[in-house]
Formats: sequence, structure tokens, C-alpha cells
Amino acid sequence: MLSTTTFDMTCIKATEGTHLYVKGEVTVRGKTKSVTGHYHLWETGSWHLGRSSQAQWEQNQSAYFPDHWNGSKFVSPSQNFQKEAREAMTVFVNEWARDNAEAFREAERKSLENQVKNARQDKREAEKTLQEASNNLLAALKTLQNFNS
Repeated sequence: MLSTTTFDMTCIKATEGTHLYVKGEVTVRGKTKSVTGHYHLWETGSWHLGRSSQAQWEQNQSAYFPDHWNGSKFVSPSQNFQKEAREAMTVFVNEWARDNAEAFREAERKSLENQVKNARQDKREAEKTLQEASNNLLAALKTLQNFNS
């Protein structure tokens, strides 16, 4: 049934060298639904929903299909719809990744820059905490010295 399934991507973003966020609409047998997904690069060199260390059901949860209003109640897409949609998305993502390798280098660079920024902030906060602790120690020692005098 994959031949009757299409995925129209509205957003794909490499957040780091091994992760993609995908958003779009998927059409399965004439029914179109919104979907988002988190893809990870596996050791095999291909992209899949979820991490390779996760169980299959957890990987499937990496694709989110919001409920839709059918006129009287909210309903979820069927399991068959979701399965075919995940298959179409995975084909699309792997083709996109193959054709846009430079996006991953840029995403990894940005991720590393953020790590450096966060580490510097953590260091500043730790230095401030250390300075406060040193001041508290000096004040306590002075108080103890005055007490003993």
C-alpha cells in the first residue's frame, strides 16, 4: 500500500548530526492527516523513528498523529494508517538526508556551540557559588574567632 501513500513535508530540521525533527501531512488511501516525528541516525547509516535502543512501540511513539474532530468526537488515525504513514515518512526522510548531508554538519556545529555556551554558563554559576561559599566560610571563621576571643 506504500504506493498510495504520500508525505508532504512542511518542516524538516536537523537539530544535531544524528537527529531530525519532521512535520507535515501524510496521505494514506486518500485520507490526509498531520504528523510530526523524531528521526535518529542508527548505526546502520539509515534514519529511523526513535533510537535503536528503544523497543518498537517506543520507536512508533516518535511519530505523533494528533486526534482529529470527525464532527461528533475526536478520533485517532487507525493503526494501519499510522503504520503506512511511518513507512512513507521514513522513505522520505532517508532520501532527504541523503540529498542534504550539509544540513547535519551545520546542525552538529550549532549543537556543539550550544554545549560550549551552556558549559560556560555552568562554570560562571559554579564560580559564583564557590565565591559565595568562600565568603560564608570566611564569615563563619571570623565569627568563631571572635567567639573564642
